[in-house]
Amino acid sequence: MATSLVNFRLDNEVKAEMESVCAEIGISMTTAFTVYARSIARNKRIPFSLTSLPTPLSSENLRVDMDDPASIDAALASALEDVAAGRMIDIDDLDAYLRSKGIAV
Repeated sequence: MATSLVNFRLDNEVKAEMESVCAEIGISMTTAFTVYARSIARNKRIPFSLTSLPTPLSSENLRVDMDDPASIDAALASALEDVAAGRMIDIDDLDAYLRSKGIAV
């Protein structure tokens, strides 16, 4: 099987933590990334759920039960409070935040 070289930047602390976990499991980082890539290719989706970033710009990490109208109402009320209080972020600020964390978008 032919292979391709993939380069990307990763925060030094995240890399060190990942290397440690991979060593404990007994695999290389290359193997871990390959497993991740194969999972995405096979399942046509990211193999975990993505949620909003817990940043100083958000008041809380909100969990919503989409089958519970009261939970949805509470989430909407909280979101409106965040907007009114100026606790929101536009896409340019989000891009800058992610880049500051070493996450290229």
